[in-house]
Amino acid sequence: MKFEPRGYQNHAITWLTHRTVVEGKEGAMLLMDPGLGKTACTLYWFDMLMRFGFAKKALILAPLRVVYSVWRQERDRWDQFRHLRTQIVHGKTREKIQSLAKDADIYLVNVENTVWLQDYLTYRDNPFDTLILDESSKFKNWTSKRTDALKKMVDQLRFRVCLTGTPCKNSLMHIFPQVYLADKGEALGKYISKFQEQYFY
Repeated sequence: MKFEPRGYQNHAITWLTHRTVVEGKEGAMLLMDPGLGKTACTLYWFDMLMRFGFAKKALILAPLRVVYSVWRQERDRWDQFRHLRTQIVHGKTREKIQSLAKDADIYLVNVENTVWLQDYLTYRDNPFDTLILDESSKFKNWTSKRTDALKKMVDQLRFRVCLTGTPCKNSLMHIFPQVYLADKGEALGKYISKFQEQYFY
């Protein structure tokens, strides 16, 4: 079955493309309610980046359930994405290292392994040029270990997209880390203290 984007999905794909290719920005956020096709829109965008030579390998950080039950299934659902090779990176250390060594276009890593991945890549060449945070609210805490680990990696990732339908469920303060991971401070600044001073009492 061919993926034929609906109007709002076309708008999302156009936004991602314009932001990262036309404007030449590194990051974007795609905030859409569950079930509206964030995954398919992002696959469409990444496939386009690959076809035009802008990107080669994507790292997707997502909750474990999403790693196993969403991305590969969505790829297999649509004809134009079936050529994309995916590799799940999960399990014991040896299994994760073996998975990273396999050639693929998309590597799926659960968010709990973010710190391990950053440690592992510290003294190695980072193979990824694209980061996709699926359910970016998992990185809502600015001082958490996983957010800190990812902050150390963002400079090595040419393109970054944060996906979520609930960016700040409990506090508007939670939006800062997610936006920073997408744009490295372009929209809300580089320091959370200044963000707090400017927008909060």
